[in-house]
Amino acid sequence: MLFAEGLAVIVEGEFLTARERHEFDEARETRVEPLFVTLRISFDLALQRVQLDPRRGLSRDPRFLRGHYEATAATVRNAPRGDLVLDTGRLGIAEAAGIVAEWALQRP
Repeated sequence: MLFAEGLAVIVEGEFLTARERHEFDEARETRVEPLFVTLRISFDLALQRVQLDPRRGLSRDPRFLRGHYEATAATVRNAPRGDLVLDTGRLGIAEAAGIVAEWALQRP
């Protein structure tokens, strides 16, 4: 198990709601406290990016993506206190990764 070896692990997914985070906590096999990073991006830029990624499936459908944005907008806007929130429409990958790493290393 990676946590037992002291390595950092990144889990990608939607952990926006209290229910989603509870399910994640219940599935964890360690008591290491997770850090959550909430990413924000405009719908238009997200649509541009998914259209350029042939590995994407349903998220390339503008109607599906719009529905997802509308369904999660309030939750993303009101990310839980303690989350790091980044606007990935304004940050490059390297810059965002650097911010996340610096933030995580400063945590107790």
